[in-house]
Amino acid sequence: MDSSLKDLFRRNEILALVLNGGVESIADYADRFNVAEITISRDLRRLRKNGIQIWSKKNKIELAKKPDPEVLLELSSNYLPLKLKSDLFHNALKVFLSSKQNNAYEYLVLLSKAVIERTIVRMQYKRFYDNEVAHYEIRPIELIEKNKNWILSGIKIGESEIKMFYLSRIKKLEITGKSFSNLDVKQNQTKKEKIVLRFSSNVADQITDKIWFDEFKLEKENNGDFILTTTHEINNSFAAWCISWWDTIEIVEPQRLKHFISEMIESFNSKNI
Repeated sequence: MDSSLKDLFRRNEILALVLNGGVESIADYADRFNVAEITISRDLRRLRKNGIQIWSKKNKIELAKKPDPEVLLELSSNYLPLKLKSDLFHNALKVFLSSKQNNAYEYLVLLSKAVIERTIVRMQYKRFYDNEVAHYEIRPIELIEKNKNWILSGIKIGESEIKMFYLSRIKKLEITGKSFSNLDVKQNQTKKEKIVLRFSSNVADQITDKIWFDEFKLEKENNGDFILTTTHEINNSFAAWCISWWDTIEIVEPQRLKHFISEMIESFNSKNI
C-alpha cells in the first residue's frame, strides 16, 4: 500500500479512537500502528492543520474541542472510499464488470474523468424505446450506481433537460476533449412534488434510519404521530419505499401519489393474484 494512504488511514483512525473515548499516549499509538513516535506526532500536526484541535497532554492524546461536522465530513469522505477500497461499490462493480459488456471498466473510468473534468462525451447509445442506436454528444453531470447498474446523468448538446443513460447500453464512447462550463438546465424537468406523509408513533425510532431524502422536515403531532414533509419525484422506487411502511404510513398529499401506488398494486395483483 502507498505510504501516503497509510498515513491518511492512520490519522483518521487515531482521531476516531480519540473521539470514541480513547486515552492512549503517543507511545501507545506508535505501538498500536507499528510506527515511530515521531510519526504519530507528525500525524497530530497534520490533523491540526486540518482544523482539529488535537494535542498530546499529560501523556495522552486528547481533543480541546470536538471537530466541526464539516471537517469530519471532509475527512470521512477522503477516508471511507479509500479504506474500504471497493467495499462501498464492490458488489455493484463486480456485477457490472462481470457482465457481458467487455468495455465496462473503461466506460466507468472515462466517464468518471469526464464528469470531474466537465468534458463533453460522444456516444453511440442503444435506446430503450426502439432499440435503435443513436448518436449523442452529452455534457455529463453525474455517474450513479443504482440497483447494480451504472447510469450517467447528462444533457444532450442543444437541449436543456437532464436525461439518464445506462452504461450497459453504450455501444461506443469517445471523450471529445471539449470542455463545458454553463449548464442551461430546465428547473422544472426534475418533476419533484411536495410530499406530506404521516407516520404512526410506533415507528418513530425507525423514521430517520430509513429516510433517504436529501432534505426533509419532521414534526411531531400531539398524538405522537410524525409528519414528514419533503419534495420528491413520484416514481416506482419512491412508491415502493412508501409501501414498505405498510399500515404505519398515510399519504397526506399529493393525491397523485395515492393513485400512482394504487395503480402499481393493481397491476401487480392482476399478474399474481
